[in-house]
Amino acid sequence: MSLREKRLRGQAYSIDFAAAVLVFVLAFAFFLSFWQNSILSANAAIGRNRLGQAALAASDALVLTSGYPENWEANASAAQSIGLAYPGLPHSLSAAKLSNFTGIDYEKNRALLGLEGGFYFYVESADGGRIYEAGNSTVSGGRAVSIARIAVLDGKKVRLRLVAHG
Repeated sequence: MSLREKRLRGQAYSIDFAAAVLVFVLAFAFFLSFWQNSILSANAAIGRNRLGQAALAASDALVLTSGYPENWEANASAAQSIGLAYPGLPHSLSAAKLSNFTGIDYEKNRALLGLEGGFYFYVESADGGRIYEAGNSTVSGGRAVSIARIAVLDGKKVRLRLVAHG
């Protein structure tokens, strides 16, 4: 092996090195960007799922239970949980409970329903006319989940809708 071959062995050229670093940096930047988008997407899905679960639990409480105490409509300020059904009759709504529910302060209703964001609630008759409504119909936070339930009010079929947003 000649002296010249020994001197050139193991040498790196600066252009090759710069190209390799550039490729590595671009690949690393692409990976970080992909990772960040994946995290943001997963967080958004978790937020939607939590909002959906909260809306479903609130609508279950409204339609399936009478609340606590069962006669909370007689003294709405003493209500610890809200339910609109007659005691022991899920899906059969009490007009007195509905009337009192729609008259309670928005923030108290929101807390009693266990919702962190805002909500809009309404009951409509079979022909689509709104009978009762409460809450804030303006969607805040960009996300909204709507839960519809069928119930009976005064012997007639009605649709109850709860929209949770935030």
